[in-house]
Amino acid sequence: MLRGAYGFVVEGLEGAESLLVPVEPGWPILAVRWVEDPDQANATSGAEAESTVRFTPEGAFIDVGSSGVVEIQRDPAVATFRLPAIPDRQALVHPYLGWAASIVARWLGREVFHAGAFVHDSKAWGVLGTRTAGKSSMLGWLHREGFPIVADDLLVLADSSALAGPRSLDLRDDAAERLGVGKPVGRVGARERWRVELAAVPWSVPVSGFVFLGWGDRVEVVGVTGRERLTRLSVQLTIPEIPADPQGLLDLAALPALELRRPRDWRRLDEAGAALLRAIGA
Repeated sequence: MLRGAYGFVVEGLEGAESLLVPVEPGWPILAVRWVEDPDQANATSGAEAESTVRFTPEGAFIDVGSSGVVEIQRDPAVATFRLPAIPDRQALVHPYLGWAASIVARWLGREVFHAGAFVHDSKAWGVLGTRTAGKSSMLGWLHREGFPIVADDLLVLADSSALAGPRSLDLRDDAAERLGVGKPVGRVGARERWRVELAAVPWSVPVSGFVFLGWGDRVEVVGVTGRERLTRLSVQLTIPEIPADPQGLLDLAALPALELRRPRDWRRLDEAGAALLRAIGA
């Protein structure tokens, strides 16, 4: 059985099949290779280092500091990861696979966002926000409440449908402790991770709308206007170097969108989650 994620048949991840989803014959192939390169350990590090992308005529090069580098060949699509040390294949699925998939998906004309997504009433809601907006903790709460998670940190859309990401959700230690979920997998990428295994979802789920996360003095859910939706979606595109399709982005901005605000207080997470579910009619 072919397996993959983000709309690709993924080759080279033997041992991590449980984190991938069954895929359709004829899907594009993304092959991955892993090279241990101790010199990468001497690269500039940071708690959450930003990746930098450089494009070449043959492909792309992603520098992620002390996490390593990713060399991507465009045709055929091959991603070579040069890492200080090679962790087990399951740990490599996220975030490394997402770095490569985001670029190859853009080459195919798919829109890619720094976002997660969950399923309600057989449709997906994208969850977007800045790095510290609480996306993973909200997705962890939704998972705990029984809502299927389509994607954790990278949302790939094709024809206004969300393509399933790996079957894992990564949390920080405080979120894992508060939610009572996740197993430590050590330092993967730029930080320590607690991994939650996710149930299977369809490989493609139509998108119903978007939820933007923010902080506030109280829990509240407010609507987001059309022009503001377009701006907020544009900000969360992962590869701005490859311009989005204007009409496709306008079509996405026409979908319903909400902003969920909550205090930075773990005791209010249940209240915030319940307010979100009421707002989308769950």
